[in-house]
Amino acid sequence: MVSSHNCNDSAPGALPMVTSRFSQATRMRRQRRSAAAKSTGIAATLFLLLILLAGGCQQTQVKPDTSVTITVAGATSMRPVLVALGAEFSRQFPLVILNITGGDSTIGEDRVRGGQVDLAASTLISPSIPSDVTAAKTEQPLVRIPIGLDGLAIIVHKTNPIDNLTLAQLQELYSGRTWNWQELTNVDEEVQLVTREDGSGSRALFDERIMGEVPVALTAVVMPTSDDVVKYVAEYTGTIG
Repeated sequence: MVSSHNCNDSAPGALPMVTSRFSQATRMRRQRRSAAAKSTGIAATLFLLLILLAGGCQQTQVKPDTSVTITVAGATSMRPVLVALGAEFSRQFPLVILNITGGDSTIGEDRVRGGQVDLAASTLISPSIPSDVTAAKTEQPLVRIPIGLDGLAIIVHKTNPIDNLTLAQLQELYSGRTWNWQELTNVDEEVQLVTREDGSGSRALFDERIMGEVPVALTAVVMPTSDDVVKYVAEYTGTIG
């Protein structure tokens, strides 16, 4: 299971979020109104860049010629988006350095709460939840800003002839009830499941939308990032991830 990104309203999936310890709600509302006046794609980009700027300047006053580092942790599926946005932001503001670290959605949020990073990239919030919902009251309450829509793709090895699976078939595969591809294709090969770890936003979405109350089989290979899922499935026949 790997994530794909889209800033259009028509894309399915969960809302990627940037989570910040930025508490100036009034200024944020003005920023949101300003960004909403643009097109959807541009608004998504501006939301992230404005929050990045605020996150880097929330407490410490620095001289105009002093560099500032903003650290981001969280969902690995959002890394390509963050790298692209960060490159453009740094081009416009050369003294701002964006440091993107690994982890997953849960780790990112925990690190923001602990003050270890400035921002967290998260895909844990459902589209049905209002975008202005904040985390439960803690010493460091979080502010969530949606920047786009995150989709979920299922992939198989290139030698696998299957090109379509129903949700029911996916559940049968990942529960371990379907253990040989011959039940779905003419290939007699054992199914090798690949999944993300608990705490991953991609895994949470997969469990919610596909597995429901059915647990993923214990035989599944667990990978720490979406890139690792892609590499593993590309290398080994019989895999699905």
